[in-house]
Amino acid sequence: MFDLESSIISRYQGEARLQRLLWVATEASPEVRQAALPLAKEYAQQVGNIRRFQETCHLLQQNDDAWVNHRMVQNRQDREILMQRLSVAQAHLNKEAIRVAYLALAEHDTQTGELREALHSAVRAKDYCTNRSHTAVVSLYVLQIALYQQNYKTVQDYSNKLQHILNQVETAVKYKVLIATGLERLAAHEYTAAASKFVEALYCAMEHNSVEGNEPLSWNDVLAPEDVALFAAFLSLAANASRDSLIQLAEHPEALELIPIAREILLQFAQRANYKATWQLLEQHLFPALKLDLYLGLHFEALKQHVREKCLLQYWKSYDRVELSALAEHMGPGLVPPEQCTDLCVSLIQKRLFPTDTRINLQDGVLVRVPVESVMEKTQRRLNSATERTLDDTYAMMIRLACVDHNLVIADPHGRKRRGGGWAGHAPAAGSVVFDEEKSDEEVEERMDDAMNPEDMY
Repeated sequence: MFDLESSIISRYQGEARLQRLLWVATEASPEVRQAALPLAKEYAQQVGNIRRFQETCHLLQQNDDAWVNHRMVQNRQDREILMQRLSVAQAHLNKEAIRVAYLALAEHDTQTGELREALHSAVRAKDYCTNRSHTAVVSLYVLQIALYQQNYKTVQDYSNKLQHILNQVETAVKYKVLIATGLERLAAHEYTAAASKFVEALYCAMEHNSVEGNEPLSWNDVLAPEDVALFAAFLSLAANASRDSLIQLAEHPEALELIPIAREILLQFAQRANYKATWQLLEQHLFPALKLDLYLGLHFEALKQHVREKCLLQYWKSYDRVELSALAEHMGPGLVPPEQCTDLCVSLIQKRLFPTDTRINLQDGVLVRVPVESVMEKTQRRLNSATERTLDDTYAMMIRLACVDHNLVIADPHGRKRRGGGWAGHAPAAGSVVFDEEKSDEEVEERMDDAMNPEDMY
């Protein structure tokens, strides 16, 4: 059963915790759903998030209008106080005070579930930043709210803006920007780019944490360190990461220390080529959590298929011929079900993921490599053929011109036979010499019926 305490409650807070609990409640089994919804309702009441509280009550088919009305009044009063502070700051034309007031409004709206108003206040706060440090902090908060809204266009815009100042701000800012960019690439289905960003964030955190006195980097409002490591490992496995990079990630002493099972999975795949064990470990330890993750859950089936295809590709690299039944047995029924083995191989050939010389012999039930003429060989063959044809035409033209110059006629070996004692048709021109061509040494020489002009030969 999915452990809510270790996977969500202990890692996340605020809007992130509520969104994850509600996602689990809609995607998980009935047992997990019954455990997640009361936790979400209780936490929404605790932080005063009316919107998430109402969503939870709707799923539970329960209503608490008294609490909602009471909390709405309290939230409205708190916001009016913050608006008064903003008005005072604007009256004194104090940019620092205005920025702080807008940020306070954004935090209040985020806590109460008003994400649209929160994003508006955070964007306004950015207009009153006076240095790069303030700009980075406010931009990160904009990224956080945009991720809550799944507004990935805004995430992309602000991530690109922050890229220009990453070398001039704290490592914590770079770490969070890399996470936000990775999530945006993941939403765009660019899994290789997303894996690269999460691995970079992982190494960034390790470099920061290695300095004595530094607090460990984290962004529990969006993605906990454990999930950053999990995303880096699983996306690298599913994407086009090389075997060497997977081994390097797995053998790093600190990279996957928060998710030790991920290290074993990467080693089974990249170092030991044990694809059956790789899939079994994924099914037992990672798939349940990945399927219920707020960000990876939407891509789980696609990433799962990528891992399956990658295992098949790596397996086939070592063979020239393999029986489909043996392939399915070696991979295991979870990774490659026997009844789907042929369809998977056909799909990989159609997608041009298998080498171009791969063929399936359905009659014998085997996967084979058939030598295929390379592009260079095909080009060379065509060039040689064109050269020979050009030379033949040139030699024929030279002979024709020589015959014309010497008033010679070449007899056609396939011409008609003589009729009676004379030649049928026209006789050879006066003064010309006629030569008969021999078909072979054993055939009788035959004279052509009429003299042919050399120009008629072509």
